[in-house]
Amino acid sequence: MAINKMEESTGPKGAHSTTVDKAISVIQYLAEHPEGVGVNALCRELGTQKPGLLRILNALTDAAWVIKDPHSLRYRLGYHLLTLSAQALLGPHFQEIAHEGLRQLATSTNETANLGVLDQWNIVFIDQVEAVQSIRLQVRVGSRGPVHCTALGKALTAFLPTDRLQLLWRLAPYTQFTANTLVSSDDLSMELGRVRQNGFAIDDEEHRDGVRCVSAPVRNYGGDVVAALSVSGPATRIRDEVLSHVIQQVTQVAHEVSAQLGHRTQTSGPG
Repeated sequence: MAINKMEESTGPKGAHSTTVDKAISVIQYLAEHPEGVGVNALCRELGTQKPGLLRILNALTDAAWVIKDPHSLRYRLGYHLLTLSAQALLGPHFQEIAHEGLRQLATSTNETANLGVLDQWNIVFIDQVEAVQSIRLQVRVGSRGPVHCTALGKALTAFLPTDRLQLLWRLAPYTQFTANTLVSSDDLSMELGRVRQNGFAIDDEEHRDGVRCVSAPVRNYGGDVVAALSVSGPATRIRDEVLSHVIQQVTQVAHEVSAQLGHRTQTSGPG
C-alpha cells in the first residue's frame, strides 16, 4: 500500500496535516518495512522535516508503539502495538474464556495458573487463579517478567517470526537470576527450538530458586500465538514424577482455549 507523503501544517483547516495523521503515516510505513527504517529515510519517504518527525518518533517510542534498534538506529514497530492488535483480534470474550481455562488448570493441578501476553521484551501477567494451598505463588496482575527465563516468556517468543525473534534477542536484557538461567544466544536458541518441537515450555528454577513453571501457547483463528497459559508452583510439589501430568493439563487447556478462539489444529490425512 502506498503511503502519501506527509504535508506540513497549513493551518487549522489542514485536516491531513495534524500530528495524529503524521503518526499514522509513520506507523503505516514502518508496518510495510519490518526490517526497520532510519530517520533520514523516513523524512525523505514521508516528505516531512526531521525535527517534527523526531518528536513523533520519540512519542511513539515512549508509548512502546515503536522500537529504536540501538545498533542500527533504525525504527521498527514495537511489540506493544502488536500486542494491542492481537488482543483486539481476540474478541471481547477472550479473558472470560481464558479465565475459565485458568480455573480448570488451578483445579486439576492444585497450583497457581497464570495468563500472560508479550509486550516488547517482557511478559505481562493479565490474569491469575491462585492455588488453594498454604504455600502458593502470587504474581500481581499487570506486573511484568523477563522472557528468557520464564515458561510464559518462552512459550510466547518461541513461535515469533525469525526477524522479530532476532530483534528481541538484541534488545532484551538477559539477566542471570539463578544458576539455571540461560543467558547465551546459543542456549536460548536451542531451548526455543525444543519449545517449538514439544509445544510447551518449562522454567526449571531459572527465574526464581525453588520455583518450577510449565506453559503452553494460546493461538487465535489464524494460528498466531497471542497469549500463553502457565502453571507455577514450588519445585518440591512440581516434582519430576508429577511434571508429565502438569504438562498434559497445561497443553490440553491451551488447546481448548485456542479452539474457542477459532484455532483448528491441522492433522494430516490418510496417506
